[in-house]
Amino acid sequence: MPAQAGVQKFNRVELKMFQLMRRYASRRLLVAVSGGCDSMSLLALLAKIHVRVPMELGIAYVHHGAD
Repeated sequence: MPAQAGVQKFNRVELKMFQLMRRYASRRLLVAVSGGCDSMSLLALLAKIHVRVPMELGIAYVHHGAD
């Protein structure tokens, strides 16, 4: 059951991101990513949604400076 709950939560996140991107569909979106797991997950989600939402999507790499 825990895996099922995780899938449902991801679907809610995906739906919310889709709604936000559709709301601003006539605009550009610039996403800053660091290369970490959370940034790459966000980027993968946005890329999946971007296929369905006509929007200019830009990616900027940000180095935090922490080693």
